Amino acid sequence: MNEPVITAGKMAPAASDEQDFMLSSLAPSRAQKLLALAVVLVLLVAFFVTTAFLSGIEVPRIVPFVPIYAATMFVNDSITAVLLFAQFSILRSRALLAISGGYLFTALMLIPWMLTFPGVFAPSGLLGAGQKSTNWQGRAMARYVFPFDIGAAMNLRVQSGFAYAPIYTTVLPIAGTVRFFSANIENNRSETVPIIDLRGDKAVRIGKYRFTLMADLFNVANSNAVTNFTLVNGANYNRIIAALDPRTFQVGIRFDF
Repeated sequence: MNEPVITAGKMAPAASDEQDFMLSSLAPSRAQKLLALAVVLVLLVAFFVTTAFLSGIEVPRIVPFVPIYAATMFVNDSITAVLLFAQFSILRSRALLAISGGYLFTALMLIPWMLTFPGVFAPSGLLGAGQKSTNWQGRAMARYVFPFDIGAAMNLRVQSGFAYAPIYTTVLPIAGTVRFFSANIENNRSETVPIIDLRGDKAVRIGKYRFTLMADLFNVANSNAVTNFTLVNGANYNRIIAALDPRTFQVGIRFDF
């Protein structure tokens, strides 16, 4: 008579084994790194083509575009923040906490941005926006690590100029001295400022310590765009107050222990 054979079941994997299946804890393969680099290069080419050749084209104003865009970004960033916070609660990674906090901050900042945007809820915006303007800023960052721990990074920032008009000063019987714009500030705007920064770094390990040598080049194009000037009408009107810092080279070292 055959005796029954009892087989022991497999034990549940430990928490550390489960973490290996988390996407955020897996190291990217070489193919994935090349794909990410290709996507960044395509986006940069599209950005340069848009700013260089298509920036002067004026398209008709679409009133619902801003609220639809803001609502979409709010939902997208909020969901991303929740998912990253959930992964942080499992892995306890400070990097995940920082990224999730950034997504949450971006989602929350969309609320005042949309409320103060002219023409969305009021002709001049809510929250006491008055005759003001909303500026925009675009940023593209990329970093690639070559063999032997040699890294190369680029940071591209493009910020819109600010809307302005001459400011006049007058004295009213009850209000006293009052300043006001002499025209609609949307009729004039300072120049758009593109800024390119580059970084190269080399990591060296000595025992359990890690040293990273870094070389930065800021404002590669050496742009001297004006960032501020006098708006009050008078002899000093349009006098330059501030401009971009010139091309700057910086060398540094980071010590990890």
